[in-house]
Amino acid sequence: MAFVLRAVHTLEVVHALRTLVLGVLAGLVSVGACVALAVGAVGYPESLPLISPTGGPAGAVLASVRAPGTTTVTLDAGATYHVHLAAPVRPGLPPRFDGDATLVAPSGAAVELAAPGGTYRSRVLEWEERVVALVTAPEAGTYVLTVPPVDSPGAWVGIAPTRSGADPGLWLLLLFVAMGAGLVAVACLLSGVPALRGAFRTRDLL
Repeated sequence: MAFVLRAVHTLEVVHALRTLVLGVLAGLVSVGACVALAVGAVGYPESLPLISPTGGPAGAVLASVRAPGTTTVTLDAGATYHVHLAAPVRPGLPPRFDGDATLVAPSGAAVELAAPGGTYRSRVLEWEERVVALVTAPEAGTYVLTVPPVDSPGAWVGIAPTRSGADPGLWLLLLFVAMGAGLVAVACLLSGVPALRGAFRTRDLL
């Protein structure tokens, strides 16, 4: 009988240890996925804020100008950039240009400011910004950006790099792995620690 009890106790200890090891491994996987997400986010310029807490340009904005106005910005050949319009939050329709913005290349040629191909809008405190144009730089160098008046006092326009090569599916997969592995780690630790304590109590009674 004592032999059977010791065998059962050994199995309980082994099961508890396996559960704890699985929890530790799941925790490591979760941490690794979180690190990958963090490193990837830092690597993409658009993950940085475009509006500072005071309402001015921040983070990924390469150059900005109060509307109406003109500014210069250095762009890389073949790279794609977004033109952002920022203004104080207001009810109703978003702020709009009263005219056309223009971008002139270092060679003097006008560069097309294309429609962004979708609606993008974000808010920071009492300010909001949205993408109003998409541009691909035909050559490297200093460009001249001129913006017309905006139907919102205090508005400014900035230009920032687009997210290059980001795969939304990969981000979702990493997020799923991080959350799933984290839940497994917590469940294993919550069940494994009491099981191991119970196994040692049983050993003391044998």
